[in-house]
Amino acid sequence: MKKGLTGLLVAAALGLAACQSVPGGGLSSSDISRQHRAALAKIVSPANEADLHFTADGQYQAQPAAGGYYRKVLGQTADGGWVVQDFYQDNQAKQIDAAVIFHPNGLRNFDNDVVDGPVVWYRPDGSLLQSATYQRGVLQGWVDNYDEAGKLRVRSRFKDGEFDGHREFFHANGQLAMRESQVGDDAVPKFEFWYANGKPALVLTDKGQEEGWDETGKPLNAREIAMLAQYLQTRLYQPEE
Repeated sequence: MKKGLTGLLVAAALGLAACQSVPGGGLSSSDISRQHRAALAKIVSPANEADLHFTADGQYQAQPAAGGYYRKVLGQTADGGWVVQDFYQDNQAKQIDAAVIFHPNGLRNFDNDVVDGPVVWYRPDGSLLQSATYQRGVLQGWVDNYDEAGKLRVRSRFKDGEFDGHREFFHANGQLAMRESQVGDDAVPKFEFWYANGKPALVLTDKGQEEGWDETGKPLNAREIAMLAQYLQTRLYQPEE
């Protein structure tokens, strides 16, 4: 399956606020195991399907493709769908855990519009890459991106397949680095930044609100705020394409 969407990156306009939240979200190893078992539990009859092969860009083909993927069909669900698991062709490492394809004719479709339920993606080296949830092909809730150490670094929230304006970035130590949200009935974008030690750094909005502090808590002037905002944006973790 194709890696889930990550949404838009940070907008150029910024403004700040000084509240801190407890880092949260992401999947634990027990969450991942539970989701994998839940998908397997949907199997009501064994599959009699040969492995399916896909190119690196997700196109189905009859033969294995270098740099591509192959799909094992694990079984069929009660409503005629399928439980599958995809693997990297080159080293046979898993690309996803078990997942449900709700469309009876969706086995040769590597896109996510035939997926129902959670999906967890992995890098070829086995490290956790991304997690997302689909409701009959439509992205819903948080899309979480992990670094090579398996730590949650970026999460973006979706509603009915569309990014809803909420995103969070985390420092490597787990502290919240930036939160993008929507303020008020007119949904003004708001950006809040924190230093890796948990102290507030910036609060910015599209309506020109600007507040900033150095790491000792000393307020910054407008020029210092602009320079800090530019610097902190360059330090945010960038999800893999």
